[in-house]
Amino acid sequence: IRAVMEGVIFSLKQGLDLILGGSPGDRLIASGGACRNPGWRQMIADITGMPVHHSTQDEAAAFGAALLAGAGTGYYSSLEEACEKAVRIEDALIYPRMEVVEKYQSAYRYYTSLYPATKDLRN
Repeated sequence: IRAVMEGVIFSLKQGLDLILGGSPGDRLIASGGACRNPGWRQMIADITGMPVHHSTQDEAAAFGAALLAGAGTGYYSSLEEACEKAVRIEDALIYPRMEVVEKYQSAYRYYTSLYPATKDLRN
């Protein structure tokens, strides 16, 4: 189960690396599902190296779409305003444990090497 959790978060980190262009982010906001569990959020913090807040909003995808629509239609002046007014986060912030972050960095390098090494293999 832990390996599956790590794989999901490695995939999240890979997407974040692409979005952020390799620059470190300052924090993540997690919501819904497994993110209700502090252990899951701790693993996200340890793998990404970023502190993790927890949003009180469970249906994040639909909620985010509604915020985008509100900003797009002028209900909010910007997406930033929409988030400032509507997104609620818990006070608890989970910080990455640097000794664990270092261990995950090695595993993440291995994870990102797997696809290029195997993409041309055929059944």
